[in-house]
Amino acid sequence: MSQYIKYFFRTVTDEYGTKALSPLHIICLIIAISGIIFLIKQRKNIQENNKFANIIKIILTTGLSMVVLSLYTWYIVTGFSGISESLPLYHCRTTMILCILYTFKKIDVAKIVVIYWGIMGGILALLVPSTDPFIFPHLTFYTFFVGHIFMIWYVVLTLITEKYKFNKKDLKTIILVTLVYNLILVVINHILNGNYGFLTEAPVLTDSLKKLGRIEYILLILSLYTIVLTLIYTISYKVQQIGKTKKKSFVLGIFK
Repeated sequence: MSQYIKYFFRTVTDEYGTKALSPLHIICLIIAISGIIFLIKQRKNIQENNKFANIIKIILTTGLSMVVLSLYTWYIVTGFSGISESLPLYHCRTTMILCILYTFKKIDVAKIVVIYWGIMGGILALLVPSTDPFIFPHLTFYTFFVGHIFMIWYVVLTLITEKYKFNKKDLKTIILVTLVYNLILVVINHILNGNYGFLTEAPVLTDSLKKLGRIEYILLILSLYTIVLTLIYTISYKVQQIGKTKKKSFVLGIFK
């Protein structure tokens, strides 16, 4: 048993991590989608039964807490990656922490960040997994997929329980917050030689984007963040508007 535990927590890297559209990746996508479907189907119970909603929130918050604690305990104990990659500064890692904090302290800005970054990071990370170079099973596989799946479930739960309505004011807020945060990351990446927010090197199309100069690349990524956030608002807002006239639609149920 001890050898399996050591293997699970190993620090000797493999040639690659989790490959996109591999059986394990597809299973994780199915689990993520199934959870979203469950929450949408249970939306009336969630909205009308505070106890039921709180139980789900506690489960998700506990799961995210375990992910954060286990990952950073492993980083600290093993010294893997160092501070250039192991700080909780990636948008998804920051969002997971904000999800935990928002459970206990309702702050409007935190809610906006959780919703927008949670949707953006959850979808992109689950579709194009950028895991550490360890083949399954490994702690970082668990922290990556469980973390992102629980995060996006938390977002869906928040949309349902708070009946959140997408609006231009919140869009402007999240664009400003994201821009300031990313500019801070640019400075931190320069100091630590890191890649937080993928503002130094892209996880996809790496070779093609390397042809750009450093400034051009940063401006491109900053622009892409704004575009993605705007798309999230535009699509979600339109879905909400359609939902007003199609109240029985299953797909639109999350935005009621």
